[in-house]
Amino acid sequence: MIDYMDSKKKIYKIYCDEDPSMVYIGSCGCYLSMRFHQHKYYYGKALKYNFVPGTFYSSFWIFQKGNGTAKYELIEELDNPQDQYPREKFWMDEYKRLGFNVVNMNSPDGRNPQRARECSMKSYYKHRDKNIAKSKAYYQKNKERISERNKEKYHKQKAEQAAQSAKTNQTSLTSEECLSNIDDVENPNILQISNLS
Repeated sequence: MIDYMDSKKKIYKIYCDEDPSMVYIGSCGCYLSMRFHQHKYYYGKALKYNFVPGTFYSSFWIFQKGNGTAKYELIEELDNPQDQYPREKFWMDEYKRLGFNVVNMNSPDGRNPQRARECSMKSYYKHRDKNIAKSKAYYQKNKERISERNKEKYHKQKAEQAAQSAKTNQTSLTSEECLSNIDDVENPNILQISNLS
């Protein structure tokens, strides 16, 4: 089995030559090249599937500014894994203090809801008409398949509810109800045995 984890945590930055003042600060426990390729992969995926820019990965803005290319650089290697998030936060604050445009929407000590909301709303209104048209076209093209899938899901849920209801009713019978159900038994020996317990 291949071990993709490195023994030390790392703090890194992603930037592009087109605008070196724009940076993304991150941390990882795997090899830095692998983590960078994850960012690059998700940038490509966001473009391919037309995700709302920046809501998927903050590093999207760096790759977009660099026309699909970016660079990464190790800032710090940590001996103590407990320091990973505090040091990442430190470096984000330090780069901001030095005048860099830190594009991170999330902070290691919690999500930045104001910035995420601003980016999301801005992008939503920019791509709104296009996404609505795309959704309508997909629905028209796949209407029958969607209907069948919804019917199957509905029937499956009903069957699960019926099974759960039957299971609940079965386990909630009192001993008198159980005995009354046995009255129909033709063999009296079975009834006597059940009364012994």
